[in-house]
Amino acid sequence: MLLKLKDQSSRWYVKALFALLVVSFSMWGITDIFVNYVNMRPVATVDGHNISQEEFDARLQAMVSRAQELSKGQLNSDQVKEMGIPQKILDSLIDQKLIGTELNKRNLMVTDASIRQRIQTIPTFLNEQGAFDKRAFDYLLRTNHISEGQFIAEIRNDLLQQQLFGALFSGLQLPQSYVDLLFRGFFEQRVFAVVT
Repeated sequence: MLLKLKDQSSRWYVKALFALLVVSFSMWGITDIFVNYVNMRPVATVDGHNISQEEFDARLQAMVSRAQELSKGQLNSDQVKEMGIPQKILDSLIDQKLIGTELNKRNLMVTDASIRQRIQTIPTFLNEQGAFDKRAFDYLLRTNHISEGQFIAEIRNDLLQQQLFGALFSGLQLPQSYVDLLFRGFFEQRVFAVVT
């Protein structure tokens, strides 16, 4: 069998078939590796944590679709770039990674009960009697294209950030002399005359 294959491999049509196989592999197989490598590279790295292209694209797509809804579909890609939406998304993701890293270092926690209490006190979700309305909650999530799990994660993150920043700013008070100086600076009026 091997001898027969060796004899056939010297023929021109076998060589042509082999060359065609090599060319087709190089056109379709190799380029996919490089394209996927470019797509897998992180958009940014913050304190050892990567912001993936998929994460950036998903956030950008959500923001652009909201802007499209507000502009009634009259927003094009050039206007998106002019508005600086991609850079704003990237800045937001970087800020979130930095804050998330700090929250992990501090080992802050939020209970499910406090999340539930926070959600049930958001005025948008309350009915005329002031009680939590599940239908209003579901409607708002559906219109904003957010799942319940994503919303709960955002509330948890907000409460964690309140703990972190509340601890940083608690007891922070300007001395009265600075307050007086700022107050005078805002309301001070000066009159001057010029003689030529």
